[in-house]
Amino acid sequence: MKIDNEFLNAHSFTLAGKIEANTVGDKLVFSVTTPTTKSGVYFWLSKSGSNFEVRYVGKAGSGPKMRMQQHQQGANKPESSERRQRIIECFDKKTQSLEIWFRESVCAPVGTLSKKAVSYYSTEEEALIAEFNPPLNRAKSSSNNTVDSIESGLLDAGGDQKDMWINVHETLDRKAIDKILKLLKDQIKKEWKNLDLKVIGSYTLKESPNLANKCLLVFGKLLKNNFAPHHKYFLITLEGKPHVGILNALLPKEARNCCPDNETKFSSFDQKELANLFKNYPLNQGYFR
Repeated sequence: MKIDNEFLNAHSFTLAGKIEANTVGDKLVFSVTTPTTKSGVYFWLSKSGSNFEVRYVGKAGSGPKMRMQQHQQGANKPESSERRQRIIECFDKKTQSLEIWFRESVCAPVGTLSKKAVSYYSTEEEALIAEFNPPLNRAKSSSNNTVDSIESGLLDAGGDQKDMWINVHETLDRKAIDKILKLLKDQIKKEWKNLDLKVIGSYTLKESPNLANKCLLVFGKLLKNNFAPHHKYFLITLEGKPHVGILNALLPKEARNCCPDNETKFSSFDQKELANLFKNYPLNQGYFR
């Protein structure tokens, strides 16, 4: 989707740097000229006549320089060649680069919940992604559903997701989670590729104590409102014994163990229980699209 200078100026975005490939073309170089370390949001833009094409939207908790360093480190790993290629394909054909535009996010109290000012950078990022639907935010690798590849992406992500991942890293049962991922992938087949991935933490799930206040690996449709009614998710704990939570909307009504019209309650299953569930009850495949 295109964006113009009027929008950038009206919302205090300033040119913060650029992304280029090295002379060999096998590495990306992220150059940042903006020194601020304040939290904010950023665009990766390519020229389109007198306007720009929005290629990517992101958030930077400690300013653009540190965030771009994280991007550069992650994108230049040997296993990230596909990711590098996707970025290069979005380059401005004339300059062979992307421009980085950054704005400091609003910092204010959240309604009447607290008098303390907090940064709105996460909310602003979600709003901009919903507005512009950039191609690099939508891009998914067909081979990203393994613990190793998930870890690689999260260690590059920075911010809260990286912190949560590091905090649970020592207790992570990789083999058990890999088995669960394989089980889910085998059962859902090609539709599995359409699910988004995200790490969350500290959510209160009263109906599922095995998942409450845990660091969770989420597979689902993360659209405008996380955990909105009629959206379906798989959630895998990253702490202690792995369990999978399945939003009941994924199951036929006869298999749900709580009120059928309440789409926001969870059931928890370990690997064996999940296998039996899939064996006895097919998922509502109509959801996946």
